[in-house]
Order: sequence, then C-alpha cells, then structure tokens
Amino acid sequence: MLKQSEEYGFYILSDERLNSIHRGKPPPGLLEMADSNDNPDMNRCVVVNDLTFRSNLAGMPSGFLAGDREFIKKANIYRAYHGLYIPVPNQKAAKLAWEDEDHVIENNKKYAGKFKDAPKRCNTSLPASDSLYGHYLWIRVPGDDIAFAVTAYGRTGVKVMPGQLLGKKTGNVNPAIGMVRIALIHNPGVCAAGLLELCKMVNPKHRSQTMQPS
Repeated sequence: MLKQSEEYGFYILSDERLNSIHRGKPPPGLLEMADSNDNPDMNRCVVVNDLTFRSNLAGMPSGFLAGDREFIKKANIYRAYHGLYIPVPNQKAAKLAWEDEDHVIENNKKYAGKFKDAPKRCNTSLPASDSLYGHYLWIRVPGDDIAFAVTAYGRTGVKVMPGQLLGKKTGNVNPAIGMVRIALIHNPGVCAAGLLELCKMVNPKHRSQTMQPS
C-alpha cells in the first residue's frame, strides 16, 4: 500500500488506537513501516491515536495526528474552526495518562488474562479464537450468526456482533459467516459471566473448565 500511495498520490490514514492491546509482540505502526520503506518524512502517511483504549478513557477528548507535515498543517487550520475546546481538568488528566506507561502495561496484562481464560470458559460449546490484537474475541456459533446475536441479546442481555456484517466476501464466500465478535472490555468477572450465559444458551449442560469468575 505504501508503494501504491507513492505511485498514485493518495494518503494512508491509520487508526492505531488499539495497537497498545496485544498478546505478544506489538503490531508495527504505519510510521514505523514508512520509515523502514525509505519514507522517513512520512509523506502521505497519517496516524490517529487517543486515550480510548490505551488508557480505558473512552470519551476523553485527547488524541493526536502524526505523520505527513503538510497534512498536519492543514489539519491544524481545520481544527481552529471546527475543533472542540478541551476543558482544563480534562487536559490535566489527559497529560497524566499520556505520560504514564505503567497503567498501559497493566491494562494489557488484564486483557491477556481475559483472552487466555475465555476459551476455557467457552470450552466446546462455543469454540473461541483470539486474534492476538485488540479486545475482540471471535466465537463460532451454531446456525445463522445474525439470528444468534438477536436471540442472545433477548435471552441473556449480552451484545455480540454478527460476523457476516463485518466479513468481506471472497468470491461468493464470506469467511465470517457463522461467527460472532464480542468485546472483552469489562472486568474479568463480568466477561466470564457473559460468556457463561452464551454457552448455557447453546448448551444448558455446559460446564466451563474454570468455573469461578476471576
């Protein structure tokens, strides 16, 4: 894509707000990739980030754009007319969050624990797979995934996203059909309870390998 951007002159805008959540090696960022591909000035490359996932501060209006200098200059002019003023207390809180990495590491460890635990809780009733990045768990469900999502919300109150609404067809096949995506963003106990409810909906005799919410 970097080569195509150089050839055709389009910009690459990379949303990297989830890059701090991973199980293993952090994913490479766009600016890192640009630098390693003979584009140290980050031409036509722009990264977006904020505190939503990095610090679990959804709604905190503090983020940044980084990359192509000319794009950033124009974005600053645009923001002067259309940007929102950030209250001083929010600015001070955001400053503390941006300067501290310990809570980011701790937050990532908590996510790793939930993703390690999830397949054991689902067991064979709802086979689960970890994408290794971000906070989404993918679960294989019986039957139609849209029908499963509707039924799950009605019976258990747990919201899941049908995979076929997210997957892209390759030929006539959508690889995400028959799967749902669930965000493990709550505390471990709530996530465990939600997964247990989904499994019991499919299999009333379901028993997790780890029965007590951690």
